[in-house]
Amino acid sequence: MPTLAEENQPNAGRTWIPSSARFGLVVLLLLAIASRFIGLGWHDPWGDEVYSYQSSIDLISKLLVWDTPGNNSVSPLPYIEIKVARQLLGDSDWALRTPSAVYGVASVVGLYLLVGWRVSWPVAFFSAFLLALHPLALEWSREARMYTQWLVFAMVTVAMALLCVDRSRHERGSAVDWSWWLLGLLWMPMQASHVLAVTTIGAVGIWLAVMVLIHWACDRRASLIIMGGSMVSVGVFLSSWALAGIGKLMVEARAPKYEEGEVDKVAQLFDAVREVASQIGGYLTMTWATPLWVVAALGLIRLLKRGHWRFTLLITLVATTPWLLYPNIASRHFFTARYVFVALIAFCVGLGAALDWAWDPRSWRVKSVPRIASVVLLAGLAAVWLPVWRSVYLEPKMQVRRALAPILEHANEGDVLVMVPDWYTDLRQYYDFEDAASMIRPPREARYKGLEADRIPNGSIDPYVADFEDLYYPNDQLTDQPPQAAWLFLQNPSLRLDEVSRLFSAYGLDTPEHQATIAQACEGAYTLTMRLSQGRIDHVVITPGRRYR
Repeated sequence: MPTLAEENQPNAGRTWIPSSARFGLVVLLLLAIASRFIGLGWHDPWGDEVYSYQSSIDLISKLLVWDTPGNNSVSPLPYIEIKVARQLLGDSDWALRTPSAVYGVASVVGLYLLVGWRVSWPVAFFSAFLLALHPLALEWSREARMYTQWLVFAMVTVAMALLCVDRSRHERGSAVDWSWWLLGLLWMPMQASHVLAVTTIGAVGIWLAVMVLIHWACDRRASLIIMGGSMVSVGVFLSSWALAGIGKLMVEARAPKYEEGEVDKVAQLFDAVREVASQIGGYLTMTWATPLWVVAALGLIRLLKRGHWRFTLLITLVATTPWLLYPNIASRHFFTARYVFVALIAFCVGLGAALDWAWDPRSWRVKSVPRIASVVLLAGLAAVWLPVWRSVYLEPKMQVRRALAPILEHANEGDVLVMVPDWYTDLRQYYDFEDAASMIRPPREARYKGLEADRIPNGSIDPYVADFEDLYYPNDQLTDQPPQAAWLFLQNPSLRLDEVSRLFSAYGLDTPEHQATIAQACEGAYTLTMRLSQGRIDHVVITPGRRYR
């Protein structure tokens, strides 16, 4: 590994973007725009997207109380962006998703410029090309959530941190240089983009501490500047409204954990690791994802050997620090790949470096073998990612309008509506069926254990007219006169039938014949809608979900 003095200084004394790299930038920009915006409004917004819409309403109240338990927002910033998009583009599904798509395009361009600046333009092109077509990046660039925002701010923060250290090693470096102030300022919108972005700030902090220790032996002046500059950045960040984001994170961390009985925590951790490895690999089975991760790791090792150790260490820390929050998240929720979404940076850069390695004439005596291997790798990726691309573009996560259609068309006065999970109450306002049937809280067995029993969604008016227990089982005894009919909406019904068993019992639908009919309807269904009345089930509608989600 090169010494500190020998580390590569990319693009020193050269044009910022050479003409050959500009063509690559145009190609990537067009590819990113097309892949993110074509068909952006084709599918119904699902539950989390509808929540984003709801959270873009009444923003003043959210700005004032978003770090308190009574508010269900992680940060107002993504919802401000959605609000602006809706005002400029109209109130549509397309406008709702536009901010995520814009950040998705920016992430491709940002990775190209970042890697081109720090490593080389060929590695940058391969890395950004893979990110432009990565199924997970495509999926969340086309949904109204805040993961692409986090990805872009993480890239900008990585670039700024590298610049701060570069300037500190210069003879005119200073701990109060403008770059340190800007780094602290950048942490503000990044923390506001996503609650988990605090882990990216932590990764940069760990990296700066390592820089201080490494430079102490050979360049003490630079080490002291980095130490002082880091304090300036932290001071700027902590003196800002970003403190509210830290407060929100602490509030969420103190929220009561729900009981799941005996859980094998080791098995749970391994399941989470496998799921993350699979999804960051592009929704591949571990048989395919494992060699892909090996290739990405080899690419990062090559960057280390070529002297880009600062950059490689930083993006690796950014990719891994979200796992520090795993114990807390796993105790109240499931841990999924989007919680380590920024790992896409290291993954794509590693694969890009490996592909560049294969085409580097200085690396091989027999040039044809690695080049053939790289072509096979790209062709293999296209083959295994093709079904996922098809799913992202052609399969909605949830066919909400189809699932709710029978309620809108056939509900009668006096009917009640039970939605499970209970956080899908947000669907009723977005899809305009608030008056179709009176909504009641689901049975206590079906309520989300991570929330308080009487929590009002989004801090708005309580949508429930009654509790299931009060209406059907007062004093734990089945009433003689339940409502004339109950509409039931279940997401992942095969996993939740037991949670609503008392609802079936109330209408005499717990006989083997009825249960067999219901179980058959659940096969392959992502949502199940049905009307329950005494001894009768009708208006059954099932919808499939996206295969890759």
